[in-house]
Amino acid sequence: MRSVSIPGCCGGLQLSDFGHTPNAGYQTNHTEEEIEKFLKQNIDANKGYKGFLVAYLNQHQVDKIGKIFTKCGFKKSKPKMHPGHGNNIYMLTRNLNDE
Repeated sequence: MRSVSIPGCCGGLQLSDFGHTPNAGYQTNHTEEEIEKFLKQNIDANKGYKGFLVAYLNQHQVDKIGKIFTKCGFKKSKPKMHPGHGNNIYMLTRNLNDE
């Protein structure tokens, strides 16, 4: 898993490489505990420095690990069909100013 700056935006970070999908660039399926720890570390480390965190998950990932994001305060967008993946994708955002 990793967090990277969003090009052209110093106020946000993109979180990626969670696995749990046949389309994952890295076929590492992190445990729920590892994912929750990663999310909480990014939330704690970036409060006061960044405005938001964003992650893009496909339907496979939302079904398997989406509840972890919800538990950590992320809000899920409406699904959008991704023709290249053949299923829905979602944008999950965490506003770091909501505290």
